[in-house]
This record gives sequence, C-alpha cells and structure tokens, in this order.
Amino acid sequence: RARSLDPLSPIINARVGSLLIFLRRFAEAETELRKVVAENPSNLFARSDFGVALAAQGKFDEAFSQFPDVIDANTGDGAGSLAWAEALAGKPDKARSILNRMEARAKERYLDPLAMAIAATAAGDKPLALNYIEEGLREHSVYLVFLKSDLKFDALRNEPRFQRVLREVETKYATSVH
Repeated sequence: RARSLDPLSPIINARVGSLLIFLRRFAEAETELRKVVAENPSNLFARSDFGVALAAQGKFDEAFSQFPDVIDANTGDGAGSLAWAEALAGKPDKARSILNRMEARAKERYLDPLAMAIAATAAGDKPLALNYIEEGLREHSVYLVFLKSDLKFDALRNEPRFQRVLREVETKYATSVH
C-alpha cells in the first residue's frame, strides 16, 4: 500500500526488501534491494539488508562488498548483520572481531543490545547473545518486534531464555493493541 502511494520512495522500497528478507524470500529481496542500492548507494540500511539477502543465498563476495562500515553510522544493526554474514561464510573469527569492535564502541556510544546479540550469536557465544537479548527487553529495544522472524536469531530459537523473551514480547505487544 505504501509503495502504491509513493512508488519512488527509497525508504519504502528498501523496507519492501527488508520484509522479503523476514519472509525468507531472499532472491526477491535481492532484486528489490539491488534497485534501491543502484539508485542510492549511500542508503546504509538498504546496503546492509542487500548484504543480508546476498549472504543468505551464499553470494558472499558480493554480500561483503555491500556491507558498509556502519558501526559508527547507526545503532549497530549493520555491524551485527555483517558479523552474522561472516559466520555464515564460515569465518567465526571475523564475527568475533566484529563483536569485539562493537563492544569497544558500545563503551563510547549507544549500540542496540539486539545488534550486539546478533554479533554474539555469530561469534558462537549464545549465553552472551541471550544476555544482550534480555538487556534489549529491559531497554525496550525497537528491534524486539523482529525477534520472531529475524533469521539472524535462528541459532537461538530453541533456547529457553530466547523463548521466554519471545513470549514476553508477544504478550506485551498483544496487550498493548487491545
């Protein structure tokens, strides 16, 4: 609906790509996000999501060329996504290095705990990732709404602590609608 009202909006078109990623329709997301990035290469959110769509399909060389160095550009979501892509490509040491950079940066400026959780998951540190998710719950992280569908949390889905947070998020949002 939003795109029909404003078909040229880079934000709306990028979010269509994001939605397709959440639906795990990665090839379609790639197509949408490729157009957005071609029209506006400085759109960091679109580039990061484009990198995720490519990495999810195993297109790592192109994916890594899309991830901008965004630790200083946002609340850490892009850096967490890069760590996830590195782990997916079989490079957990690079994921750990990104997590270490994020932890150092978080001492100087705000990084969202769920971005930190993604990087910790990628680095193979599930307890730390779950700590960050619980911190995100306490802080009311904006990214909590994506917890159920974000593929970067797949490695945590069966963890009881993750399930507890997910239930709490679903309960809070269900009761806030009524």
